[in-house]
Amino acid sequence: MNLDISFTIASIVAITSIISPIFVALINNRHHSKIRKLELSCELKQKQLSTYYRDKFNAYNQLIDLAGSFLAHNGNRSQYGGLTTAIHNAYLLSNDDSKSVIQDFSNYITNDAFGNGMTLQQRKEYEKKLFALSSALRNDLSITIDEDSKLYKL
Repeated sequence: MNLDISFTIASIVAITSIISPIFVALINNRHHSKIRKLELSCELKQKQLSTYYRDKFNAYNQLIDLAGSFLAHNGNRSQYGGLTTAIHNAYLLSNDDSKSVIQDFSNYITNDAFGNGMTLQQRKEYEKKLFALSSALRNDLSITIDEDSKLYKL
């Protein structure tokens, strides 16, 4: 009887010593797989947000450049066409706060600024709207940067 118990205990220990590392390896592999999926997901989000920020920055930069040159050439149809295209591109990427400022700027250009010359009052109003537009776009970009920095804090 003494031999049977020691043989049983030895068998259980031997089987456990073989099976235990297998279970540990499976648990570690599963955990490592979950961590890697999270890392890849975070990297993808960072890359998407970085690309989104770059596209947004380029669209806003083009809009401000064309809006500045439009002031000097407000009667030129190609300038007007380029500016309205830039407005639409920026509008596509902007947040809700920026959209209202872009829309206001677009309405002002279409209704008041486009033509054969601006009065001094119209120029001042244009510059005021352009400044408001620049500020709104800068704020929009800083919000986008804040979203990006939140991803790095994960």
